[in-house]
Amino acid sequence: MVTDKVRDRILVAFLTVFAVAAPLDAGLLLLFRDGPSSSPPLLLYRKKYGEYLATQKPAFFVALLWIEVAFQWPLATMILYGLLRRPQPPQWFRSIALIFGASYCTSMVKKRWDDIKVFD
Repeated sequence: MVTDKVRDRILVAFLTVFAVAAPLDAGLLLLFRDGPSSSPPLLLYRKKYGEYLATQKPAFFVALLWIEVAFQWPLATMILYGLLRRPQPPQWFRSIALIFGASYCTSMVKKRWDDIKVFD
C-alpha cells in the first residue's frame, strides 16, 4: 500500500512537470501564428521534426491546448500549492483536485481517441 508521503511526492513531481510544461505548450499556440506556410522557421521545423500537430494545428489540438493553458494549468498550480501546505491542506483542495483529475483524464482520452484512425 502506498503511503501518503509517497503519494504526495509522486503528485508533486507530476504537477511540477505539468506546471512547467503547460506554458511551453502554450508556445505552440503562438508558434507560426499568422505567418505564411512557407516561412523559414516553419520549413525548418517541418524538415527537422515533421510534427503534424505543431505545423498543421488541427482544431481539436488547438482546443485541447487552450483547455490546458486556460483551465488545467491554474488548477494544477493551485493543487501544487495545496500539497506544499501540508499537513493542513486548504478546504478547497479535494474539490479542485477532483476537477483537475477529471479534466486531465478526459483530455487525454480525447487526444488518444483522435490518434486512432477509425474510418480510413
